[in-house]
Amino acid sequence: MASGQASREIDPVQAPSVLRVALYSLLFNLALVAAKLTLSALSGSLALRADAIHSTVDVMASLALILGVKISERKSESFPLGLYKVENLASIAISFLLFLTAYEIVLEAVRGEAMPINYQGWVLYAVAAIIPLPYLFGSFQIKVGERTGSPSLIADGVQHKADVLTSSLVFMALIAQTVSFPLDRIAAAIIALAIIKEGWGILVSGMRVLLDASVDAPTLERIRALILEAPEVVSIKELMA
Repeated sequence: MASGQASREIDPVQAPSVLRVALYSLLFNLALVAAKLTLSALSGSLALRADAIHSTVDVMASLALILGVKISERKSESFPLGLYKVENLASIAISFLLFLTAYEIVLEAVRGEAMPINYQGWVLYAVAAIIPLPYLFGSFQIKVGERTGSPSLIADGVQHKADVLTSSLVFMALIAQTVSFPLDRIAAAIIALAIIKEGWGILVSGMRVLLDASVDAPTLERIRALILEAPEVVSIKELMA
């Protein structure tokens, strides 16, 4: 029998780096919530307030990420390799938060009332300045996650990059408000579909690891062929990767 399991355990040396970036993520999301709530209060924009709620969901995701990283570092006699799969559980939790975000956007688009708002032109510049920040930070998170083998850090990075869509929706809604054009509902539907797609990808990836099916069938067959090439191997009864 040839058997083995490829884990995505974080190297203990790299774990502090993952935790540090996770803490950065929490502080970054708290700053976004504060900025969006301030802009919403000053402008009276319902879209900005909804986006601030969305960023609050991101704060919850960051807390889940930090918890997952800390728990995954713990080892015991029963779990000598550590609880590394807890990180995948955290990434699955983040995927459901993405679904919740999509639900919030759809609900806002369907039930939100188009009320006249008054705001200064600088609000548009402030929102425009916020738009690229989640993308840049998310790209940084994904790069660190790929280097350290942290699935939940990658998932959080993907979620941050998805935030660019919601921030862009707010920007377009504010511009549309100036010309009384109801663009926000159409944009909300498109953004909700994109976020659901990202969340589904993260969910499937996390579930595959938890179910020990993280290696695709062609790769598994290639591994089987390489093992059978060894003259001392007669047959393979079971192969897991």
